Amino acid sequence: MNDRQLKVEHLKLIQGVVDRLARNSFAVKATASAVAAALVSVIITQDNSLVSIGAISLVSLWVLDAFFLARERAYRALYEHVRTTAEDEMADEDFLTLRYSMPPRAETGAAFSRSLLLYYPPLFAAIIVAASLAA
Repeated sequence: MNDRQLKVEHLKLIQGVVDRLARNSFAVKATASAVAAALVSVIITQDNSLVSIGAISLVSLWVLDAFFLARERAYRALYEHVRTTAEDEMADEDFLTLRYSMPPRAETGAAFSRSLLLYYPPLFAAIIVAASLAA
């Protein structure tokens, strides 16, 4: 394989990782929606004491989603680096993701990104409203 073919294969590999991370993030959001809907129905019909369990579940899913989003951002940065680097300038270490490891607070930044802030707080609000209506 020549350098150009190696670069294309490397970009395909990175894109595959990004796609898997995006699918995982979508699955976490679907799970969070299902958990919130189930908790709202249980809180309204049966037991108001499940609010804390719902909050813990949603926080856990929010953290997991932030983890996936932070990793996706790192791989997108790696993809951009590989894409913009000329084939003859690439070294063997350019095929590693170590250079694009996450900064210490990357998950925190991802957790408070616009996409996650528009998704998880409304789920919390729905549980709180259900608990107040059931009281």
